[in-house]
Amino acid sequence: MAKKRGRKGGTVTSYFRGIFTERPDWLEQKSNNDVLARYRADHQLDADAEVDSRIKNTLANLKSMMRKAHRAGGGGTAVMVRATGGAAQRLELLEEQIDDCLSVAKYIDPEALHTVIRSLRAARNELVWKMGQP
Repeated sequence: MAKKRGRKGGTVTSYFRGIFTERPDWLEQKSNNDVLARYRADHQLDADAEVDSRIKNTLANLKSMMRKAHRAGGGGTAVMVRATGGAAQRLELLEEQIDDCLSVAKYIDPEALHTVIRSLRAARNELVWKMGQP
């Protein structure tokens, strides 16, 4: 297997990292259509050519990691934001849904799903704590 470091063009990850550095607004888009269109253009592919699933997976993983780093402020400590307006309502809806999941897990088998129940409680508690932050 050839060494990736010695390749002339760099890795697929470094390619996409360069694109997201150049166009940080594309990190916030749900769709990867713009990025894939740019990839096709840069690699002399037809506009409707199918991109390999490995390339798409690399793109999705890098985008996720870069979003996470951006949310964490680059230092690994998450930034707390008070939920206001519609966001507060969505968080309350999420809390209710977690409560529903807790109820179902307790109904199915509380002993076998002990770890799941503990995780759901922790998620609900953290959510409630975040909703109460100033």
